[in-house]
Amino acid sequence: MTTPTLTLDTTALLAGVSKRTLWRRVQEGKLSLAEHAPGRPARVGLAEAQRVSGVALPAEEQALLLAADAGDAAAGTELGLWFLAHGDVARGVAWLTRAADALEPEALYQLGRCHLAGVSVAADAATGKRLIAQAAGLGHRCAEAVLPLFHRPEAASWSPTEWDAALDAAEQQLIAEVVATLSS
Repeated sequence: MTTPTLTLDTTALLAGVSKRTLWRRVQEGKLSLAEHAPGRPARVGLAEAQRVSGVALPAEEQALLLAADAGDAAAGTELGLWFLAHGDVARGVAWLTRAADALEPEALYQLGRCHLAGVSVAADAATGKRLIAQAAGLGHRCAEAVLPLFHRPEAASWSPTEWDAALDAAEQQLIAEVVATLSS
């Protein structure tokens, strides 16, 4: 059985350090590479990546990490949400940002929510609106449902707490509509 490995890029994101820092650790003998061939990305064993990052992920999240490393942006989104749910804000936002950079709709929406509500990042309504509009443009149903909030006159003066409450209410309304449709 092949030992699972991660690219150095993913290991850096998991560890919250730069690739340069990881290369220095390799040179110092503090990090072992599982693979390093000319023209191919350097790879670190999954266990070694968790050791160097100080993160011990459960098996399900390890599978998400491997999928995200292979380019699955939806897996990266799930991993980001898992980190946020477990109080690891820096890693959570980093993974959501990586997935949003790949235009993954849920990541765009969740990161936009974070910016509007000032959760896990500094409140920035313009960035939050832009990210949610992008998600809506990609067909994200919750993002589409909250777009009308952006045009309400009172929204211009909403605090992050008010944005959070308005987003929650819009999501709850969408869920109620979906449930009602399924029930009929």
